[in-house]
Amino acid sequence: MAFTVEQFNAVEKALANGLLEVDYGGKRVRYRSMDELLRVRNLMRNELAASGLISSGNSNRGPAALAIFSRD
Repeated sequence: MAFTVEQFNAVEKALANGLLEVDYGGKRVRYRSMDELLRVRNLMRNELAASGLISSGNSNRGPAALAIFSRD
């Protein structure tokens, strides 16, 4: 199935807001669970990355840092 970046962004936004309904292009889709929505997001991400429409990295994460503390 061919997904669009618009659909992917709508799914990402729904996940970020804890919603099961996704609106895009005048359509509304309601998923049964967060697990189902996550699986769809992962499928979309893989297909869009394979087609070069998005980067293959974790698109919703920023740079990571590690802090180490010690008691001196």
